[in-house]
Amino acid sequence: MDNNSITSVPDYLTKIKTHIDSKWQVTVTAMHDRIELDQTVRPDLEKRRYSAWFRGQANDWPLLPKIFRIEQKFDEVEINWAFRRQSSLITASLPLDDYAGWLFLAQHHGLPTRLLDWTASSAAALFFAIEGWLKAKNEHYKPIVWVLNPHILNWTGSKSSIIPGTAEDEAVNNGRNPAHDRIWSAWSGEDSNHRAPMAIGGRYIHIRMQVQNSRFIIWGNDKRSINDYFTDTDLISKGFLHPFYISTAHCKSIYCELKELGISRSTLFPDLEGIAQDLGDTYDLKSPIPYT
Repeated sequence: MDNNSITSVPDYLTKIKTHIDSKWQVTVTAMHDRIELDQTVRPDLEKRRYSAWFRGQANDWPLLPKIFRIEQKFDEVEINWAFRRQSSLITASLPLDDYAGWLFLAQHHGLPTRLLDWTASSAAALFFAIEGWLKAKNEHYKPIVWVLNPHILNWTGSKSSIIPGTAEDEAVNNGRNPAHDRIWSAWSGEDSNHRAPMAIGGRYIHIRMQVQNSRFIIWGNDKRSINDYFTDTDLISKGFLHPFYISTAHCKSIYCELKELGISRSTLFPDLEGIAQDLGDTYDLKSPIPYT
């Protein structure tokens, strides 16, 4: 862990702002040079210059969806249909043909999918990274927050900086929706014509997703991590995907800072489970001694 590691919440926020201000300034110039002014799809450059997504992790694992990290062979289509079939009574309000909604729901409840969770909240990402590290209790882990420019990700893969919705009728490119095509591939097994990972506009089908400012990236046929994908396109060196490591010596104090600022388990998971876990932390309740 180097001297640039995050040591406090103010330090974290300052470093994020400094990075975006210094590195992402080139977004406007670089993208403008590559875009014909008469193109139908053209990014709103100024508005999107500082658009940032964040992902907190307990360790600096590659940025890859859970389903592509599974070593044994599996049937993605079978898993998704089984989830919908066995959950439809519990989630009766979700239409059976809302394939995007079902995929978001499956991801939210821990099923391996081709989605990767992000958030628009830098504070939420910091909380997830530190909480994950504290729970892991692994001295070799390096807690980290990734910051990403999602418009640059999409521009690199599709030459459009738009972050599309997920409905089939939300067409953004020649009458088709590349986000919907990728989602349908997860249900049909059909090869999508779209290979690159794409930032998409998810729908909030659970209150947790709303309070966490959830965002998503969905994978096509290219199963490389975003780290590899951005390295190949030279966008990591340009700062459009950047890691912020957190000092493990300061994790507990940062965790307390976040709680004082209103970022806690119960605010990010506003349900009975979140409240119970928050109280366990507040009263320092240890795990019960297991029966032998």
